Amino acid sequence: MGAIDVRIRSGDCVTFAKVSPQGALAVSAVAFDDTAVNSMAVANQAFNFYSPRPHFNFVITGILVFANKDVGDASSTVIEIYEATSTTDTVVARALLTFGMGKLTSLPIVPLNLLVNEGFFVNAKADDAIIVMTIMGYFAKTTVV
Repeated sequence: MGAIDVRIRSGDCVTFAKVSPQGALAVSAVAFDDTAVNSMAVANQAFNFYSPRPHFNFVITGILVFANKDVGDASSTVIEIYEATSTTDTVVARALLTFGMGKLTSLPIVPLNLLVNEGFFVNAKADDAIIVMTIMGYFAKTTVV
């Protein structure tokens, strides 16, 4: 059987489909991940991870969280990752993730594919200190239909 030349088109972008020697379709990530790290050292304060870009959505692909020894023993701290209207906004426009963590614990949350609405900031807050969090992802061009 002969080879078939296949082209994949998305808007103005055209690429050739590739197959590995083992017969698997070769795919790659849409974009390389960016990372933002914050040491959330003040309870109930907004910490900004990403600011919006015009005509782009942010896609969260992973989160790493660590609750250090200063987190209270009485109960776990509640962490919220949310869309906001400014870098300092503690008002949750849309909740992306809410979870709890105890003292000296870590949590990898991967893989994710969370789409942040265009025009919104990616912020997080915790009701106890100190939480160190890394949010990974990339900006994707908004598709206008």
